[in-house]
Amino acid sequence: MMNKENINNIINTFCKITTVIFIACCIRSAFFTKIEEMYSVFDVLAILLIALISALLTIPFYTPKERSKKAFLLMQIFYFIEVNITALIIGFWRHWFSFENIKGLVSLEIIIIFSYATTMFISYKADSSKAKEMNEKLKARNGE
Repeated sequence: MMNKENINNIINTFCKITTVIFIACCIRSAFFTKIEEMYSVFDVLAILLIALISALLTIPFYTPKERSKKAFLLMQIFYFIEVNITALIIGFWRHWFSFENIKGLVSLEIIIIFSYATTMFISYKADSSKAKEMNEKLKARNGE
């Protein structure tokens, strides 16, 4: 069952993913293309769709079930594969790359990996900070 905190986490994940994808696209356009790229409204909607699907794919992570490190790592790997496939399908549909132009495919894959890694890093830092804060409160409560 989804609670308010889980819904907030999914919305937060959507916002992080969206922001990181837009930053990655801007970096790619600024430094790796010869002409100024214009993104259509449909490209923006496609990016938002990728972010939405990616955020919804995090739902299994919010179940209260305890997992081993191995199970959690497998979940992360499958999540990355699902996100990657989603982005590649939408990217192909939007003509962001073609199989004849491997350079476009590689640049999209770099954006996917960069966006995934950056989002995971930001989430890790936020979660670490929250865990540290909770531990400090527990120590203060226990009089340590």
